[in-house]
Amino acid sequence: MDRTDANPGASLADERDPVVAALSAVLFASDLPTGARPAFPGALAEIRAAARRHGGVGGCMERVADGGWDFAEARRRMEWAREYARWLSARRPRRTRPA
Repeated sequence: MDRTDANPGASLADERDPVVAALSAVLFASDLPTGARPAFPGALAEIRAAARRHGGVGGCMERVADGGWDFAEARRRMEWAREYARWLSARRPRRTRPA
């Protein structure tokens, strides 16, 4: 058993992009079904709701690490969350700084 089988959150520690890691945790803790891919506005609403429900990104990360998951399902869900978080991150609106 590798460390991602033991804890789906372990794969978050390997994520180099902190935005993707945070989005992954929030998506994992969200009510979205594994495999769902709503467009950006719908995803943003779900991300905000999950973050509020769990007390922020830290609470979502605790939900990932709580161990109350079937390992196979947790792994599938984290893979989906990371892939979808990368997709969302690449498409998120960028704020421009004033000159």
